[in-house]
Amino acid sequence: MRRQAINRRLSATEALEWGLANEVVAANALPARADTLARQFAAGPTQAFGAVKTLLAGSATNSLETQMELEARAIADTARTADAREGIDAFLNKRRPVFTGE
Repeated sequence: MRRQAINRRLSATEALEWGLANEVVAANALPARADTLARQFAAGPTQAFGAVKTLLAGSATNSLETQMELEARAIADTARTADAREGIDAFLNKRRPVFTGE
């Protein structure tokens, strides 16, 4: 029986198929695609994105109780932002939201 190497490198296609990557882009298209994604993130609810990133960073070491408390606080904090009000208003009025980072 032939043994397969455990530490082999995956191809970009395999990483995409396995769900380890969201997208595969040709090297020459990478700068433009990265710029597009950066602009999309910057136009989004940046405070909520930051809260999620902070929560994810702590999730591996926090207890479940601590993580749940931090998540509840983050939801309450971001719900009080202008971006949250804009998101709700846009949803109710069936329009695209315009976030300002406030």
